[in-house]
Amino acid sequence: MSVPLRGTCWLGATSRYPGFLLAFVVFTILLTTDARAYPRQTPNYFHHQVWSTEDGLPQASVHALLQSHEGYLWIATEDGAARFDGQSFRVLNHATVPAFASNDVSSLAEDQSGDLWFGTSDGLVRKHGEEYRRFSARDGLPSEEIVALAATPNDLLVLTSAGLAVWQHDHFERIATNEVISGLAGTERGSILVSKKGDVYRWNRGQLLAVVPGMQDGPAVLGVAVRDEQAIWTFGSNFVQLSSPAQKRIWQTGVDLPGNHVQALYVDRRGRAWIATNRGLVSIEAAPGSAVQESEALRGESVLSVCVDREGDLWVGTEASGLHVLQPRKFATAPGSNSEAVTTIARDSRGVMYFGTRDDGIFRDEGAAVSVHPKELTSPVILSLAAGPDGDLWAGTPDGLNHIAGATVRHWTIVDGLPDNFVRSVLVAADRTVWAGTRFGLVHIDGNAVQTFTKTDGLLSDSIGPVLDVRSKQSGVSALWVGTSAGLCRLTTHQFQCLSSPYEAKGNIITALAADHDGVLWVALHGRGLGVVQGDRIVPVAIPGAPAEIVGILSDNAGYLWLRSTRGLYRVPISGLRACVTSPSACGSLTVDAYRRSDGMPSDELAGEGILPHAVGPNGELWFATRRGITVTNSEHLLPDGVPPGVVITQVHVDGMELPTGMAADISPGHRQYSFEYAGLSLNNAGGTRCRYMLDGFDRGWVDAGTRRTAYYTILPPRQYIFRVLCANSDGLWSRDEATFRFRVLRPWYRSAWIYLLGVCFAALGIFGVVQLRVRAERRRFALVLQERTRVAREVHDTLAQDLVSVSLQVEIAAQHAKGGRLADVTEQLAQTRSLVRQALDSARQSIWNLRANLSKDSLPVRLAARVEALRETNVSARLRISGEYRSATTEIENEVMRIANEAISNVERHSGATEVAVDLSYGADSLRLQVRDNGRGFDYSSARGMADHYGLRGLEERAALLHAQLTVESITGQGTTVTLIAPLPMESS
Repeated sequence: MSVPLRGTCWLGATSRYPGFLLAFVVFTILLTTDARAYPRQTPNYFHHQVWSTEDGLPQASVHALLQSHEGYLWIATEDGAARFDGQSFRVLNHATVPAFASNDVSSLAEDQSGDLWFGTSDGLVRKHGEEYRRFSARDGLPSEEIVALAATPNDLLVLTSAGLAVWQHDHFERIATNEVISGLAGTERGSILVSKKGDVYRWNRGQLLAVVPGMQDGPAVLGVAVRDEQAIWTFGSNFVQLSSPAQKRIWQTGVDLPGNHVQALYVDRRGRAWIATNRGLVSIEAAPGSAVQESEALRGESVLSVCVDREGDLWVGTEASGLHVLQPRKFATAPGSNSEAVTTIARDSRGVMYFGTRDDGIFRDEGAAVSVHPKELTSPVILSLAAGPDGDLWAGTPDGLNHIAGATVRHWTIVDGLPDNFVRSVLVAADRTVWAGTRFGLVHIDGNAVQTFTKTDGLLSDSIGPVLDVRSKQSGVSALWVGTSAGLCRLTTHQFQCLSSPYEAKGNIITALAADHDGVLWVALHGRGLGVVQGDRIVPVAIPGAPAEIVGILSDNAGYLWLRSTRGLYRVPISGLRACVTSPSACGSLTVDAYRRSDGMPSDELAGEGILPHAVGPNGELWFATRRGITVTNSEHLLPDGVPPGVVITQVHVDGMELPTGMAADISPGHRQYSFEYAGLSLNNAGGTRCRYMLDGFDRGWVDAGTRRTAYYTILPPRQYIFRVLCANSDGLWSRDEATFRFRVLRPWYRSAWIYLLGVCFAALGIFGVVQLRVRAERRRFALVLQERTRVAREVHDTLAQDLVSVSLQVEIAAQHAKGGRLADVTEQLAQTRSLVRQALDSARQSIWNLRANLSKDSLPVRLAARVEALRETNVSARLRISGEYRSATTEIENEVMRIANEAISNVERHSGATEVAVDLSYGADSLRLQVRDNGRGFDYSSARGMADHYGLRGLEERAALLHAQLTVESITGQGTTVTLIAPLPMESS
């Protein structure tokens, strides 16, 4: 079986740094050159990282690499393919995607439409969105064992163990060849093929065109790699060959190349060939006479695939150790310092770099860290360093000041005149004298003379922090600036002048000082950020995004001010700072670059409380102290990443159920939890990628998610939504296009339009029904009131009115007798009139009693007994009998029954002339029975009912109708009358 070209990569790759590959080659040269020729090691600006099975890789043998158009890195292994977003892997194999009949994936390709193709040992798998399809010999493939894939803007070529085929929209067509094709390579201009004899062909519109003839008797050629047809690279099992118009050259394994077997060949955009062997990775320029450069990081590894992504990262697949990457970083670690907690850095007059540590004394940088007089210092805790003019070094410690001059170390302590052994800062001035800051004053050492300055000499405090000697560009006069715990002071002509501060108390503590190239003095105040000296005062500078706690300031040669905080580094353009000081409105547009571990720093934390935790190196590079060594950078490596990250929505979950992200979704109502997972695809610095998202239809603006990769929502109302996300790389460059996911939360059936309409109708009917019931109740109440008024009118008419008429007649008769002089007759008439008046008064009292009895709150039996008792007072023999178990009815029912009883008894009093009356009240299971029986004169019920001026019988019938009761009146002339009422009672609840 022929060996395929395993290494494939995205053809549109653009390097983050134009000189990335050249810089990498220079780095590898320095690593592999004899150290005696280059005593100082170059800092490593490339981050080497490895992922294997314990990190999520499905298998450690990586046979092919590909970066897709979204920015994912796809990896082919012997146990499936994997998608990598810079932080996590998603595995595709038969267990997760049944279309993979075999998990042995050997090749990868992406066609013009964005579909991914996976070549396996048992068929070809296509990924179209989230749909997967397997192609086999039935679809036109010569064999199901895929050897290589090559995708171009126009075609997809598939090399199998039985021949070559081309994709034709929905099937494959076999390509007949005279030679056995052993390798493929895809380029922007088309696919390049190579035969075992070394013949090179180009696939052009369905035809194979010869490009380079092969060697009839030469070794078998296994693969080809081309970036420009002017330089064609081919390889066999033990050689690599370059064919170009300028040269034809061969490199042999074991002689020019490490190992004894060439396994992959890759040509980057700069035309450099990367050769993977079973003993490492090397690179060769196409220019005549170029040398082979070996990667030290991959020495001894069996390399199977190589890829350079569009950000300039070099990805390498190996046979046993998984996936490797070499990524350019903005910061490097100074060789030999990464095990030390560095507190302060200094460069001497010869350009030698020194650094002090928190626990291990002073080291000199010589490619490796060399300890300086470790047993002769006053303390291994170094707080400050300052270089003298003659290569000497001054070091401040908690136990005194040390002067290192060659092989000698001199100590300065309290015994030698210092006010305190705790030397926080040290400075060698231009006049060769030394200034040191302690907790109890500022020390000046001139030769052997020691002088101390305190508050009595004009300083604001005895606790001294940073000190700085600044020479004025205009006058050439030097001034010593002294930072104290109470503010900033300046020494000129042996007199201290102190500046006014905008803050009080702790805000006046000076933590750092630095002068830029124009002599402007910048000041850091404890917890208050940055300030600038203007005249005799400190002006605060409000910088959005800058730290409030600054412990170091450094001005570089590129016009930037570096701010060292306890966590991280910040860079601000000095021109922008000056504009901000002049016009505070310009501060909002000030660009602040923040750097942390993801940018290559060994740590973003500061170790201890050293003064001057930074320095400028001999070649202009910037050195910064961290808890885990020294981080180094220069302007060449601080170029911004010009490649915007891709952004994708990886998963959407609704109450734990995953939804496909490639299509809009309708979500049923009733769900509570919604989660959206997304990724910014910047493989170079995935940890520094920041994102923001917005849910159209819910959020009012963008939500800054920082480095979070999941957005959560709960109980979304029914409507249309669009989840949108944008991501920026570590340099703040935002992705060009946003990733979106459209979905709709459906309304529940009870919130649909027709349900709302039906609800409105029901509400209207309900309101109408309530109104009707209210109207009926009012009508009923009005009818009762009218009925009562009618009854009262009848009683007044039948009793009081008639009595008053009689009184009126008697008075008129008396008047006539008086006119006739008949006094005896007048007296008789007046006596009759008095009797009528008394009778009318009794009738009125009876009517009032009837009203009170009808409206009493007492129970029906009690009121009925009172009425019968009142009847007995009229000399009528009255009897009341109550039977059955009393059942409480509503007030309305008992009032109506009482009115009927009262009307019946009143009729007995007025009209019957009875001497005996029997009243019976009996309670049944669901009704009550009232009967009033007398022995009076009786009447003809039919004729009396038809008389218009008799309201009593009609009133009885109307009240009975209101109760839905049965009323019976039985009367015979001369034999009395019986009135019977049977009224229903409401059912009692159990």
